[in-house]
Amino acid sequence: MASCLSRGSGSGDATGSGFPPRLYLITYLVPGRPLGLYQAFQCLLEKLLDCESRLIVESRWSTPPSGKPDPFTSNEVDLGFMCSTGYVRFLDEKNPNIELFPLAPIHIHPSIENSPVYFSDVIVRKEKATLFKEFVDLKGHTLGINDAYSLSGTFSILSEVKKLGYNATFFGNIVQTGSHIESVNAVVKGSIDCAAIDCMTLQMMLKKQPNLEEEIHVVTSLGPFPVPPIIVNKRLPSEIKNKIVEALSDIDQFPEFAEQFRKNGVKGFGPVDSLFFNRTKELMETIKNEKLYPPYY
Repeated sequence: MASCLSRGSGSGDATGSGFPPRLYLITYLVPGRPLGLYQAFQCLLEKLLDCESRLIVESRWSTPPSGKPDPFTSNEVDLGFMCSTGYVRFLDEKNPNIELFPLAPIHIHPSIENSPVYFSDVIVRKEKATLFKEFVDLKGHTLGINDAYSLSGTFSILSEVKKLGYNATFFGNIVQTGSHIESVNAVVKGSIDCAAIDCMTLQMMLKKQPNLEEEIHVVTSLGPFPVPPIIVNKRLPSEIKNKIVEALSDIDQFPEFAEQFRKNGVKGFGPVDSLFFNRTKELMETIKNEKLYPPYY
């Protein structure tokens, strides 16, 4: 698959040459974040740049997995949405093919003010709320994680365990569920005891399933953490990048798309730079030598 960057003369495709570019987008955040959010980006970019686009959904991981070619290096995508752990890994690897988009989503959530951050809600079944009054009470019980690369589902909770002087053996067992949504469902069914859930995923599920509030209890909220960033293929012409920045800096100038973003939990976009993701880097450093599935003796 070739991105718009390998078609024609690059920036000329985006500036009125009569050959509109085709942008390729990829998200690693569905189903935990709504597909409609990334379709809103897709629709906005098509309108803004007078181009076609394709949206790739990769739901097996929350970032490009280590040890596999990433789609920026292979020039398969132009923009990507991923967990910040993937971006930090790209920085550590000095990946020459990516750059951070200078804006990130500001979410609509009671715990979030006007900053591109989010939280991780540690949940249990409501009927067990008296058993799990605080985080340390989870010791010896079964944890569910969405995937090994997730900041909110894995790194957040393991770093909290590390603060208490333990490693992953703090939990009696760790089960990978495949997504935040499946982690919530597994808690409700009782197949796991606890999970750390992206607060935006939990809010989305509670909105769609009001009765869920009677099934789960939030023991504590971890964070705030930097939101999943937008990553740009470094080969993308600056004219295109600047145009997207101008649009997202004041999304209300496009009422139709602003409404689509609000429906999917985003009220606007705030500035970010590499230093903004130092919190992610700190968490990754904290547990970099820890095994997710250590031996139990």
